[in-house]
Parts: sequence; structure tokens; C-alpha cells
Amino acid sequence: MPESSIKKYSPLVSERPPGKTVWRSGTFISRPNRFTLILKDREPFRAYLPNTGRLEEFCTRTARFHAVPFDSARFRWRAVSSSLGGSPVLIDTVSMNCVGSMLIRLGHVPELRLLAERATGSREIPKAALQSEKKLGRSRFDHYLKIGEAEAVVEVKTCTLVHRSTGLFPDAPSARAVMHIEHLRSLARSGMTAVMIFIIPGPEATGLIPNFHTDPVFASMLAEASGEVVFRAFRVGLLDPVTVDPSDVTEVPVMLDRARGAKDRGSYVIVLHNVERSRIRVGALGEIGFEPGYYVYVGSGMGGLDGRIKRHGMLKKKHRWHIDYIAPRPMKIVKSYPIRREDRIEGPLASRMNALCNGRVRGFGASDSAHASHLFYFYDPPHENERFISALLDFKTFTGDGSPNG
Repeated sequence: MPESSIKKYSPLVSERPPGKTVWRSGTFISRPNRFTLILKDREPFRAYLPNTGRLEEFCTRTARFHAVPFDSARFRWRAVSSSLGGSPVLIDTVSMNCVGSMLIRLGHVPELRLLAERATGSREIPKAALQSEKKLGRSRFDHYLKIGEAEAVVEVKTCTLVHRSTGLFPDAPSARAVMHIEHLRSLARSGMTAVMIFIIPGPEATGLIPNFHTDPVFASMLAEASGEVVFRAFRVGLLDPVTVDPSDVTEVPVMLDRARGAKDRGSYVIVLHNVERSRIRVGALGEIGFEPGYYVYVGSGMGGLDGRIKRHGMLKKKHRWHIDYIAPRPMKIVKSYPIRREDRIEGPLASRMNALCNGRVRGFGASDSAHASHLFYFYDPPHENERFISALLDFKTFTGDGSPNG
């Protein structure tokens, strides 16, 4: 992306009166590729999406996105934020680096503020002391600070996934984030101050959990590096759907205790797509009729969660469980959601799916369960249903009680 195009939009123009920026809102239709959204206002329009995350909680049929004019060969609009429970959340991770710069320069990061106070006597960091996009060795970091004899390097991460006041980062496995932690640790050992800032732009988050459900490697490394690398999280408010409020900054805790000791065990949900009406013999259950649509299977892997989910995608395997007769063929696995927890939540998960589904396959996967079924039928893609995503996040953030009403 040309630098000139990126500079067309900045969420940090504090002198701009709220509500005076031109933007366009539209409901979500589809995300045909990582960087493209199809939205609908009075008519469908395309918008560039500057975010490589999954954003599944936003890519639902009830979600609204807010886009600003964008001058590029392929796009006239750039998606900047989306609404979550009525509150806009900035999703433009490219432009979020200038928010990180603001936090640093205004002295919100204690470790960097201390460096400035020692060198200049002021808690604010001179703009000239801060350099963006600094390449150090094999990594390029968002910010580099040299003030006096002291050096610091800062990597900024944007946390858009917030549920019931709890942030989760990342929302997709991130090899780049893992690499950054490794390099930050080595820089810290060389004498630099190494900092990773998590920015939560918009929602009323009260804390951030390393997302060990989605990326256990990142979460584990974050916990291991906590004695060497500084981790800080900040909730930043908005003046309107596309403008940051520089005066509304609140630090929230990074809850590393949740990441420590996360094990390869827990429960999971798998979404399958059945293209056509079919009859399939399923072990002792006999021949079962399956309608076209989507099926959601709830299972557990208390002795190896990742291995259990991987097995369901294998073509060659013994038919040990009911799901082996339908996945990965004739039904295609569309999504899989691991939930790493020490407690058994397979039953409560099944209850939540039962409250959302359009039907269920009696006895399926429920040989040793108190529930009538662990396979649930949906007319439409469940992963594009806000209530389905919310149910999963209840269990991932430890904020739901497992009841059908959440």
C-alpha cells in the first residue's frame, strides 16, 4: 500500500470536530478475501479492510461497518471501524500506530515516561526522539525511542476482540507477533527497554487476556517474557466512529495469569457444511437423513485438544465416533473453535447450541452425555450469527454461566 494512500486517513486528528468527518456506514454482506469487505448502504459497495485478523465477531449479518473515503486504484472506501453492541471499535490496524505514538509521547507508558523524566525532566517525550518503523536486525518495530543515552523499542498491537469487557489478543494465530516477542526479549537482554503495547480502541474493556484458545504459542511466550519485556494495555475512547479521543485513555491490566499453564485440553465446536440432502449410515445409530445446510458438532479433547480437532479433518481414519462418518466428507469442515479450559464444558456448550439451532440429530455424539444430541442443524452459516459467536466467547472469556441465555 503506497504511503500516500495510508496517510489519507488518520484516526488521530483531535482538532477535527466530532461528527464532521465524512464517512459511510454499511451492513456486512461478505468478506471475499482478507483485505476486502462487501457492505451495503442503499446499495452494495466495496471497502478496503486494513486488518489481517479474523474479525469473526464483526463479520455477522447484523454488523455495521464505517468507512472513510479512500484514494486507491481498487477501492473508493476504507473500512475504519465496526459496531459491537452499539459501540464503534476501530479495526484499522495500519492507522493504529499513530495512536501508539500518541500514547508514548503523552507519557502514558510509565517505563518510557521514566526515561524522558531522567533525560529531560519532563514526562512528555519529544517528537524528535521518536522514530517510527525502525528496522532492528530481522524485525521492523513500530516505534524506536532514543532519549539521552537510553534506547527503547515499542511494538503496537491492536485488540479489536472484546467480549463482556474482556479483550482477547490475537483473534487469529500470529507468527509475526511470536517473532516480535522473541526479538523484544533479545533486545531487552542487550540493555534496551522493550515494550509491547496493546491498544483496545473503543469498547469498555476492563482487561486483556492473551488468547491462548486461538494462539497458545503466543500466549505461552507472552507469559515467559513478562520478566524481560514490558506489556501494557490501554483502552482508548472515540469521539465518533472514525475519530480517537486523545483525552480518553485508560490503562487496563494484561492478565498473564490466564496464559500461564494453558494446556492442550478442553472442548471444541466444529461447523460443517452439507451441500445436498443425503442419507448416511452412522454406526449403531443406523441410517440418518441429513438436510442441506450447516451442522455444528460439540466435542471435547481433555487428553489432547489439538490432536482431536486435527483428527476430525483426516480422510483416512477408523470410525470411532459418530462424527467420523460425516467429516471431513461427505460434509466439509468450515470452521473449528478450540476452547482451552481445565473444566468440562461440553455439556453447557451443547445446551447453548441447542438454544440457537434449527434442529438436532437425536443421539448423535451423545452416547455418554445427558444431552439428547451433540450435533445441531442450522439453516444459515452459524459462524455469521452474532449469538453463536457470543456463545463461544462466553466460554473463552470465562464470562458466561453456560445457560442458554448466556
